[in-house]
Amino acid sequence: MEEHSETSPLLTEASRNESSEPVRSFPKPWRTSSRVCFLAFLFFLLLGFTVALLAILAPQIVQHLLDTGAVDVLFEKAEITDVGPGGNEGTATSVGIHVTAGVKLSDKLSSIAGWMSQHVLGQAFIDPSDLEIFNDQEPYALGVITLPDLPLDLTQRESRFEFDTRFEIQNETALAEFCRDAVQMENVRWKIRGPVGMKPGWLPVVRMGLEKEVVLQDFDIHILSLLLLFRITGMNGLQDVRMESVSFPGEHPDGGISLEAEVMIYNPSNALSFTLGDVEFAIYLPLEDGQSLDHGGDMMIAIVQAKDVKLLGQQFNRLALTGRTVFGDNNPSVGELSRTTDTRREQVFDRFLSRYLKGQSSLVHVRGSPFDRDGDTNNSNTTPEWLRTALQSVTLSVPFPGSPTTDFVRSLSISNISIDFESESPLISGIALATIRTPDTMRFSINIIQIHPIVYVFLNASSPNPFAKLAPAEPSPALTTPDNDTVGQLFVESRIVKAPFTLLQGMDEDFEKFMNKTFYDTESRVTIRGTVDAAVESPLGKFTVRDLEFEGEIVTKGMQGLVHPPPNVTSITITSGTPDAISLLASFIIFNPSNVVLSLGTANFDLVYGGEVIGNTTINGFKLALGWNNVTSLGYFNPDAARDRHQIAAKMIGANLLARGAREGDEHAGNMDQMQKWDGKRAWRKGVEFLSKYISGEEITLTIDGNRTDSSSNPYLLPLLQQFTFTTKLPLFTDMLLVNSTMHILSSTIILWLRNPLPNTSVKILALNATAEYKGHLVAKIAVDFETDGNSWSGPVVLPPRNATEKMRDDKDDENDDPIDDTIPTPRLPVEYNIGSIGYEGIKRALGGSIEVDVISRCRMMVGEMHIEDIVYVRNGVVTRVRKGY
Repeated sequence: MEEHSETSPLLTEASRNESSEPVRSFPKPWRTSSRVCFLAFLFFLLLGFTVALLAILAPQIVQHLLDTGAVDVLFEKAEITDVGPGGNEGTATSVGIHVTAGVKLSDKLSSIAGWMSQHVLGQAFIDPSDLEIFNDQEPYALGVITLPDLPLDLTQRESRFEFDTRFEIQNETALAEFCRDAVQMENVRWKIRGPVGMKPGWLPVVRMGLEKEVVLQDFDIHILSLLLLFRITGMNGLQDVRMESVSFPGEHPDGGISLEAEVMIYNPSNALSFTLGDVEFAIYLPLEDGQSLDHGGDMMIAIVQAKDVKLLGQQFNRLALTGRTVFGDNNPSVGELSRTTDTRREQVFDRFLSRYLKGQSSLVHVRGSPFDRDGDTNNSNTTPEWLRTALQSVTLSVPFPGSPTTDFVRSLSISNISIDFESESPLISGIALATIRTPDTMRFSINIIQIHPIVYVFLNASSPNPFAKLAPAEPSPALTTPDNDTVGQLFVESRIVKAPFTLLQGMDEDFEKFMNKTFYDTESRVTIRGTVDAAVESPLGKFTVRDLEFEGEIVTKGMQGLVHPPPNVTSITITSGTPDAISLLASFIIFNPSNVVLSLGTANFDLVYGGEVIGNTTINGFKLALGWNNVTSLGYFNPDAARDRHQIAAKMIGANLLARGAREGDEHAGNMDQMQKWDGKRAWRKGVEFLSKYISGEEITLTIDGNRTDSSSNPYLLPLLQQFTFTTKLPLFTDMLLVNSTMHILSSTIILWLRNPLPNTSVKILALNATAEYKGHLVAKIAVDFETDGNSWSGPVVLPPRNATEKMRDDKDDENDDPIDDTIPTPRLPVEYNIGSIGYEGIKRALGGSIEVDVISRCRMMVGEMHIEDIVYVRNGVVTRVRKGY
């Protein structure tokens, strides 16, 4: 055995190589246990440190992530589900809200948070928290909203959730102001502030401060002030409001007229929806178009209520409105400016109703009503005070649509027409009859008490322009009668009195055609169009609707020229005589076959006999009523004046004819020359012939002719009267100038018993040249000139007016010579007998008795002061007494 020293290796190289077993070493048991404990201690130490660090730093980390935008709180939608409960005074402590919100993480944070949630922390939650809501920069909170316990899915970048909660109201005034701003502003800003609790898995709750601005575009809270029917232009969020129907079904038991309507309102917001319950609103009329929204300048006209109001976002919402009108005495607002005593406000209401009936929209103002539909102060428990305040503080301008039917005045006609030409402009009177049809949407009684039409007259329905305008100066009283056969139809009758009739410029030709049709045709028909104002009494109050359009006709019977039957002169009386003329008083009867009464004023006509103008006549106050008319005229027999007037007219008319002749030929100029060469002596001869035949009792035809330049002073009537002419037979003159005579055979004289046939004018016989015949045979001749000397005449034989003549005394010489009534005897006039003739033999046989002879005399006489030569007087069957003595 080899010995080893201390320095020699225990194992040699050989021995090591020879060994086949490896060398193993094992730790000791106590050393392994210590190491495990150490590692566990270290792990839990680090874990505890991490947890503690997370617990300490988590709020700061989360707050930092929130502040930097790595974590964003989303406010997407809030639906107000109720606005109650209300207290006894109409207050509400909270508002129910259904909220859709979420939390959004950045991309980097989303990856880390997702891994931590899955592998370390587990499910995260938002702890119940109270958040304050502020209106933009207002220092006082509107209220507090409570966030419930909400799960967060951190494995997703965006975690969404919905919940129902309460909005606890803290400041009703600020909340009302917010609602007002929401209506008036395009964008609404909310500030949300408060601690938000977050429990990240098994870690303790982390509290972080949240201050978030939320911009609500098209915020639906403004709809709270707009629950009525109408669209508000220029405002986001309520640009599509549709009226489905509107009606006034009848009288309301509390006064005024019931109002019913259905409205479709589109809520475009995706942020807010509302369930508001029953809400009252008032409709106002601005006093002037375009007036600023000023409460004091409005007039309340209606109160309506919308029941169970819901305005759900991004859809149409149907609202049913019911209420009543509150104009005038039905207006419950004490001290309101909308009183009927204010004329200006009446005019505004009149304009509103007029536009409605014409189918035109009107601007109205809408805001919350301070009254309920019964007119009491609006203390509704279903609408809190802050909401009512908000609704009343916001005024919106909306168009109120007009009636679906626009023919309120179905037709208008005028009958029983009377045309007065006595003034410078014609005046027309008549009965206006209008047919009124109320719209189907108006089912209440109306009574039209006055109408005021403006009428334009067209020659026919196709005429492009009217030729005249009829415009009464004042409204006319009207009588309204319901049509029992047609619901909603009325007949309105009114008497128009002396409405001015104005010929429009440049329409003379159409007017002349109208007048000719009226005067000469059997029927006249014209079209009328225009507008009418109507004063109305109704349960709505008294109002006047204005400028309602109408169309109709005026149909009249024509006058047929007033010659079917023709006019007739019933009497002519000579009233006086001047050196230039004899005055005549004539009576006519004229038949008017039409249903138009004409007041022609003063009308002048020529008296034409034998084609010559022998005088003229004037009818003052010439009126043609329906049927027969008795007309009196004052005329003048004055051929000389007629000649002078004719020559003046010839010069005036001839100048015009000459001008026309230069353009149209020489025949007109020739006519003018003929007129200027007119022989006035021929007219005088015809005048004397007329008088001779008239006083002789012969049948005479006289023409009444209006073809004068002065037939009327009214320019409207002048062309018509210038065409008016008629010929009539004069009544026979039955009064006798020569009543009887007495012949004295032996003295060859004769006494003529004369009577003045004129009741008021004296007649003087100046000269007499007469012949007497018996059965066609000459008996005697008389030739006497009472104005010559030599026969001891005392002067002309004067015949006093018949009305002034006294009964003559008896003739004492011969009782058979007694005068008859008011006759005047001439002196004994020399007679030249035709001795030996058959006529003379007849005279002798009648000696002591009487015989009838025919007398033809040519006289020179004076009628009044007018001197007339060569009047021929013919009298047949003159009773002549024949006496023998001297």
